[in-house]
Amino acid sequence: MKTLAFALCLLAVCSCSFLGNKYDFQGFSDDERDARDDLQEIFAGFWEEGGLPEPVDEIKCFDVPTAELTMEFIGDFLRSVAMNDVISLTIALKNFNKNFPPETLRCMGNLSETDDVKEAYGVLEIPYPILKMKFAEYVVRHIAELGEHANKAYFFYFQGQYKELGGYFGKVVKEVVKMNYTQIKLEELYQILKEMNL
Repeated sequence: MKTLAFALCLLAVCSCSFLGNKYDFQGFSDDERDARDDLQEIFAGFWEEGGLPEPVDEIKCFDVPTAELTMEFIGDFLRSVAMNDVISLTIALKNFNKNFPPETLRCMGNLSETDDVKEAYGVLEIPYPILKMKFAEYVVRHIAELGEHANKAYFFYFQGQYKELGGYFGKVVKEVVKMNYTQIKLEELYQILKEMNL
């Protein structure tokens, strides 16, 4: 389950509220929609990019407050990465991890849709520590591209193009997974990041 949470955060994963909370934007007038509808569109795009049909059960694991927390985290994540703001990124990650309900993760972890998407992206058999190192190495090797990814993802987020955002997340996950893992030591990654003032 950690691999799916990682992928979503990468973009979840690996994603911007330059103007504040998305739900405070003027012009957001569809009173019938809530954060679950937006999150469902992200799921739809992510699953579609993996060659799968739109999931129907994943969103049932989320109540409205949890979906809002997730959508706001995606915005904070993208903003922090786009602005190379490591402090804000760290705070956003800590807050999300602290407040995200473990029962939601357990619910998602028990779904066949979750295993399907992990298999589609080639992470089902990758141990979480290795996947985490792949991501860390991807960050170091592609630091400039991450800003471009975050800016493009933010455009989708800000425009409310959530299915496109989910698909874009899927493309980034594919890049990370296919990257040859060189088994660089974590200390070496930290040193490289430190030298880059990150």
